[in-house]
Parts: sequence; C-alpha cells; structure tokens
Amino acid sequence: MPTFNPLGGYAADMVAGSQGSSTDEGRHISILESDLTHPTHADGFVDKGDPIIFNDLGQSNYTGVGVAFASAAAATEFIAVDTEGIWYLNVVSADDLGNSNIVFGDQIFINVTTAVLSKIRNANTNRPFGYALNTTTIAGAGTASVIAVKVHWDPYWSVVAEPLCGVAGAPYVKDTVNTTFRQFRYDYGAASGAGQGNYTRLYMTGAGTATGNAARFYTDVVGVAIGNAYGAHISVGFGESTTAGSVTGLAAAVRGTLGFPDLAMGAGGTYAAIMPEIFSFGAAADPSAVTELSFIRCVNDGNAAGIATVDDKAYLLVLTGGSIAGGNIVEASVTEANYAWSARCMLPGGQVAYMMFANAVG
Repeated sequence: MPTFNPLGGYAADMVAGSQGSSTDEGRHISILESDLTHPTHADGFVDKGDPIIFNDLGQSNYTGVGVAFASAAAATEFIAVDTEGIWYLNVVSADDLGNSNIVFGDQIFINVTTAVLSKIRNANTNRPFGYALNTTTIAGAGTASVIAVKVHWDPYWSVVAEPLCGVAGAPYVKDTVNTTFRQFRYDYGAASGAGQGNYTRLYMTGAGTATGNAARFYTDVVGVAIGNAYGAHISVGFGESTTAGSVTGLAAAVRGTLGFPDLAMGAGGTYAAIMPEIFSFGAAADPSAVTELSFIRCVNDGNAAGIATVDDKAYLLVLTGGSIAGGNIVEASVTEANYAWSARCMLPGGQVAYMMFANAVG
C-alpha cells in the first residue's frame, strides 16, 4: 500500500488503477511518525492504540484524526492509522467550563498539542475527534475514563461546532506585539444593494425581564497604567490614500437606531437611540482622582493641517424631527462677552440655531 505524508500526500509515481488503500474505503492510511501528534510516552514515539492528530495547520478542514495501529521505534517510521471505527480510549470528563460528565452521543475533541481527548471544543486548542458511545460519572477533577468512541474525521465541523476563544477565568493568551486575535476582511464589490460585513440578530421571545445584547464588547483593564483602552472602536474610513472614496448620502462612524413598529407601543419603559452610561460597581467606586470624566467626549484629532480645516461648530447636534419646547433660562450674571463657544444645531424645517456656552460669569 502506498505511504502517505500529510505535507506531500500519497506517492505520486503510481500508475492509473493502482490501489491506494487496501481496506474499508480508505479509512486506513499510513503516516510518518514525526507528523503525528500523540500522547506523551517515555520514548517520545507513538504507541499502538494512541489517539492521534496529524496535519494540523490551524484550520479545521485540513486536520486528520485517528487511532494508531502500531507502536513506533523511530520518527522515520510510517504508522498505519485508522481514521474511522470504534475504539476504547481514555477520555477526560471535562468541557470548556470544567468537569462535565460524558453522555452517550457527546462530541469528543482532541487537543492539538497533547492529544488528550475530552469535550473541550475551544477551536484554538482542540479539534473534533469523534462521538462518545458511553456515559461516564466524574470521579475527580480531570479524571479520564475508558469509553467507546466512534472515531470520525469531520473536515467541515466548523459549520456546526461552537469555536470558543477562551472562557471566563481562562482567556486565550497571546502576548506578541500588535496581536489581532481574530480578523475578518471582506470586499463588497456590488454597485448597489446593502453589504454587511457581519450581521448579528438576537431574538428575545421570553415574556419575562431578561436582558439581551445582540453584541457585547468588554475591554477589561486589569493592568496598571495601560496606555489607552476602548470598549469598542468603530470607524468609517475613505481609503486613507490619494484615491479616496466618498458617499452621496450619510457616512456615520456609529449609527444608533431605535426602531418602533407600525403599531401602538406598550405602556411604560424608557427608550433611547444612544445611551452613554458611567457605571459604578460598588460603594467604594471613586473616580475623583482621574484627570477628566465626561459622558461624551468630542475630539477634533489627527493631522494638524487637517484639523485646521474641520468646521468643529458644524452639526455637533442635529435634530431632524419631533419638536422643541420653548423657553429660555438665563443666568443673570452671565454677560454676552462670556459666550466663547457655540454648538451649531439644525432644527426642524432646516432652521439653524446656536447653543451658546459661557466660560465665566459676571
């Protein structure tokens, strides 16, 4: 039977009609020992009956798993591997949240570094291995039990699996400079329609008092004297080059839409399209030592020459609908000369007005 190397495939010098596998529709393949990841042994080589993973390139659809048919005495040996079948194997009763009984039918995963089997499905560390055919009871933390496992090489598991990037108390750690943990880049080339890089919609169907977020971003600053931290940084750019893009409509870095259905709303509740919030977690919360604290901070920033061309009075506040209650409140001690700043407002009907701000009284 021709041998297989996951970096180069099966032997390429065979003639048409040569058999590539002698048994069971190609489930048995031979792989170089040095290309196998398997449980640790004193001699460093794979043992007969070991669960193995091979050709892991960090992408689930290139990963192969199986069980070794034989033990190796050298890294240069080719080992026959069963990529299917039912095998009795050691499986740790744990999932991504800790100790967890294994139930018949549970999906079993293999660690890409240690080849330990468990229910841990974190896509950074584990790949699908098969399915449990027994149920276990936890005997202790990290306990492994011998159970029957249906081995199955599933190249498209990411369609149905839940890839996790760390869990509470055990985040995925990478400390190299300028790390981007996950990156998605799309190119919407259509001349019309509505392109969306990512779309998340949460349906809340319960009639209780549950709280829901279609997306939740939380930057937790636990180090001291961190430079800058943002819960979310959302931008609209225009190419940042000499050939810049443009829009004929509205370009907004953040658009908050509070949508009302075409029917009468239920009584009660408080509604807001955008709600800036400063939240104190306890009675000892004391931000008095910070340099500046604000609900909204407006900044004209970037290139100095570019800053000078920005009309920082324009459209700081835009009202395009509804009504404004009349009336003025004037501090008698504030004189006209003290009004050093203004915010330009667009009122209903296109009327322009200015909100004046004083820097002193008297």
